[in-house]
Amino acid sequence: QTPLGLSTLVLFLTLFIQEIRINNKQIRRSQRKVYLSYVIIFFSLFLFNASVHQTRLSTFGQSDIVQFLGEHEAGIHMNGKGYHLIWTKRSFLSTVYFYNLYERRGLFFYRVNSKVIYYTIHPSREVDHGAVKTFLYYTKKEGKIVD
Repeated sequence: QTPLGLSTLVLFLTLFIQEIRINNKQIRRSQRKVYLSYVIIFFSLFLFNASVHQTRLSTFGQSDIVQFLGEHEAGIHMNGKGYHLIWTKRSFLSTVYFYNLYERRGLFFYRVNSKVIYYTIHPSREVDHGAVKTFLYYTKKEGKIVD
């Protein structure tokens, strides 16, 4: 996700600075070209926003926007390392927690799990301890960090 986020940020900044330069030089353009330029700049900003959240674009098709809509973040420690846990919760008859686990490497975070981690809690059989405790419990129970 980091290269994608940086690429889309560079694209947005390049287009935005180019538009400022064109406006400062007062180059005559049709209104249509001006609007098209603004649409392209706005679209590049949208791409940046989509690349830094848990979307199908940023996870390369591994999770969708609906799955991580309303995402939350928590810092956790496991096996002597610090991680960032991105999670969301969906409930109807049972509660399903969806997780992506990130590890810091230098300035950036890299996703540890290759697929979205999820755990289902059935209220009639299991106690819901919340997102982070549920993740830690099942991770410890299964004896692994990633699936």
